[in-house]
Amino acid sequence: MEAIIIVPVLLAFGLPGALWPYKLSRLQEQFDSIGSRRSWSEVEPADWKVGLTRILGIGMSVIGAIGALSMIVG
Repeated sequence: MEAIIIVPVLLAFGLPGALWPYKLSRLQEQFDSIGSRRSWSEVEPADWKVGLTRILGIGMSVIGAIGALSMIVG
């Protein structure tokens, strides 16, 4: 029963992280820059953060896809 909730959440957050890691990392950095003197347009994410976002997105997507397939098959 929990898989019905977890699988769509994993896919909803994993796919954008895997497909658009730079955009998501930049959005996170923009939120982090609230209160600083830098403008939102000047903020850039570090390369490691973009890579980590991509890896986590792929992992979440794979786990979500496996969960979806197990719900279909089982």
